[in-house]
Amino acid sequence: WLKSSSGHVPLDVLMTVSHNIFDLREALFDAWFFRRVHSQCPSASEEDECEECSNELRVALFQGAFAGVQLSSSWREFFGEFRLPHRPRERLVSNLERYAGNYSNVVYTCGIVTALARKPAGLALVAAQFISVLAPLEYFNRMILLSARVFEIIAKRGRVSQIHGGAKLRFLLALASHGGLWLMLTSKPGLKGSAVGALLSVMHLLLRVRPWTDVAADRLRSPFGVQM
Repeated sequence: WLKSSSGHVPLDVLMTVSHNIFDLREALFDAWFFRRVHSQCPSASEEDECEECSNELRVALFQGAFAGVQLSSSWREFFGEFRLPHRPRERLVSNLERYAGNYSNVVYTCGIVTALARKPAGLALVAAQFISVLAPLEYFNRMILLSARVFEIIAKRGRVSQIHGGAKLRFLLALASHGGLWLMLTSKPGLKGSAVGALLSVMHLLLRVRPWTDVAADRLRSPFGVQM
């Protein structure tokens, strides 16, 4: 059904799909963890920047973007009307472009859920991640203060009354726990779950009805009309 009447896949379709697959890969590598590790990880002394980075992950998790990849569309829009396609090529190209970020999160989430089902110890990483984004900043400041006081007692030095660095500790905990979950994705159960997520994404690509605006635009370009 992706082929033309001559029996070959049209070049424009191949180019469009290839371009959108590249966009999907770019969306995946634009995940919060990879961006922080590669080029935008704040230095130890930049408390405000550390807190901003942690808040970015918090917002992503609250939106349901568990991979840290920005959603291309809301989940409400993602789970819209489904119907068997009359023109699969148009629907595939349109949905791949419209929901690339969502598909990245689907693949990640399926992989993590499968990996956690086989290795429940990984739930500690999930707990650490949510502590890092939900606990107040004062909690991390107190942890550092307590550690400093213990050190001062052991070293028999003066008492420490105030210390900063909670934002850095929060960020490092978020980075370590989120990175640990990405590492679990490379395990055998994680890869199997990711494959299931990819299959579900392909099914969504074909069954999710295209927006009426796209269909109307195609009908204007074609005298015979285009089905959804």
